[in-house]
Amino acid sequence: MKTYIQYEMPNTEALKELIFGIKGDRNIIQFADDIKRSSPEIKVSPATVSRACNTSKPVSIDLLKAIARIAEDDYETVLDKLAEANGMRVKSDEAEIIKQDKHREQMRQIRHQRRKAIDILQNEILQ
Repeated sequence: MKTYIQYEMPNTEALKELIFGIKGDRNIIQFADDIKRSSPEIKVSPATVSRACNTSKPVSIDLLKAIARIAEDDYETVLDKLAEANGMRVKSDEAEIIKQDKHREQMRQIRHQRRKAIDILQNEILQ
């Protein structure tokens, strides 16, 4: 099972759109009841669902998992989309992302040093 970590603030509009897509034609009370039935360990009410759609704060991964369970599409795919909209990513991806960030920073420093060297050489030639 994947472990998700929070790395940025949620994209509230994207999260709301995904949740409402899963909700479909159900009203918010029916939707909350369906979540409760599929995930009885999650305490969810219509107010909880409304807050998940309208807050700028991250939503718990447990609630996102419960919502993904009642989606008609593939659970893992839906959960990944919900987590991404919620500003989360898979923890195992974190090491690779850090490695890529370090590489980008090294390349930026190399380009900067090259520019400095070219500037020095150009100044020497022009003198």
